[in-house]
Amino acid sequence: KTIQAHSELQGRAIDMKLAQEALREPDAGAKHSQVTLQHIIEVVTAYYGVKLSDLQSRRRHKSVTEPRQVCMWLARKQTRFSLEEIGGYFGGRDHTTVMHSIRTVDGKSKKDQDFAKQVSHLDDQVSQGAGIMSR
Repeated sequence: KTIQAHSELQGRAIDMKLAQEALREPDAGAKHSQVTLQHIIEVVTAYYGVKLSDLQSRRRHKSVTEPRQVCMWLARKQTRFSLEEIGGYFGGRDHTTVMHSIRTVDGKSKKDQDFAKQVSHLDDQVSQGAGIMSR
């Protein structure tokens, strides 16, 4: 299931390299156990100036959707939560919504260097538990 999800998420065929990435050893994912969804949300809400209730709402305005998508992207990258678990936390969204959010963040990062820097900065803050800088 994990390998299939990685394949779909990354748009790659299942091969040995993908399987190894998906099933990396616990030591390789040690940082995952240290990062909580709550910490991700604290970093993102402080940066974007939104509330948790906004992220969990059904609102689809860019001021809410972008931070929500970044949260989902970070949650997938930094934790071991499944797509279903991540979606459930953000207002009961479907796993396909989480996949769409991840693709959107990846796609926008490739096209927009400023956005890529923002996401990278947030990723670093979450990883390091560094002080929160506002946008």
